[in-house]
Amino acid sequence: NFVMFRTRNERFWIGLTDENSEGEWEWIDGTDYKTTFTFWKEGEPNNSGNNEDCAHVWISGKWNDVYCTYECYYVCEKPLPP
Repeated sequence: NFVMFRTRNERFWIGLTDENSEGEWEWIDGTDYKTTFTFWKEGEPNNSGNNEDCAHVWISGKWNDVYCTYECYYVCEKPLPP
């Protein structure tokens, strides 16, 4: 909800990729993808054109896979101050 509310139908990279092995999604910070929340748009990820290896937040906060050089904003995670 936090990310979805702030992205407002713009596209934002979220640090999720399957560049190393097609179909094996992984978070770039090392978080285990298989045990985390996912919110793929229906029919995604679909690797359209055999070149969609990065994920972004898209319409209604849902995730879509797209080629990694697609121009998007990005979301960064940082720790809260003590």
